[in-house]
Amino acid sequence: MPLPILQTFHLNKFYHKPVEFQALKDITLEIHEGEFIAIVGPSGSGKSTLLYVLSTMDTDYTGEIYFAGELLKNKSARDLAQLRNEHIGFVFQFHYLLPEFTVLENVMLPALKLNHSLKQEIEKEALNILEMLNLSGIAYKKANQLSGGQQQRVAIARALINKPKIIMGDEPTGNLDSKNATLVYQIFRELNQKQGQTFLIVTHDNHFAAQADKIITLKDGCIIN
Repeated sequence: MPLPILQTFHLNKFYHKPVEFQALKDITLEIHEGEFIAIVGPSGSGKSTLLYVLSTMDTDYTGEIYFAGELLKNKSARDLAQLRNEHIGFVFQFHYLLPEFTVLENVMLPALKLNHSLKQEIEKEALNILEMLNLSGIAYKKANQLSGGQQQRVAIARALINKPKIIMGDEPTGNLDSKNATLVYQIFRELNQKQGQTFLIVTHDNHFAAQADKIITLKDGCIIN
């Protein structure tokens, strides 16, 4: 059986200011290739904290995290940044596109930063992804000229450009109306089913979560299911 993409053992996260508070308590979990997982729970339950720790953006924790079988604890900040750029795609509630850049330029940015391919090859791949997401018609528009739904779909395209092992989302439909939220879910599901893309999504959207393959429910920093 292949190794999990992500695996944690007895993961704990503390905040020390203004008072000591334990945000994650003894989290042990596995995420395998091709899984579509929703993380749910009430506000303050630790959902986003867990996602940011798993993504390596927050390294102040105790316990162990393995990415594709490799222990992350003693890796340098530079190595973790490289891992994120190569293997993890992010889609947030707010798209964080650069408004003065075109759609195509925004999608290309993570791959240009990684610098593993020629610019012409990156541009070709970005255009292919935009076409797959029915966005090729707006490739040369500035990001600030797009609707909210279009901007979020561009953010998905940007997350895909480096062919990540896993896409992590923090409330990716939280800022969208129901029509665009459904569209984003459909895009995720199609990528999951047709390309085997792995998804780990924090959401308050019960309809979204109900359609996941697996639900991780957090309460007071603990997994309760």
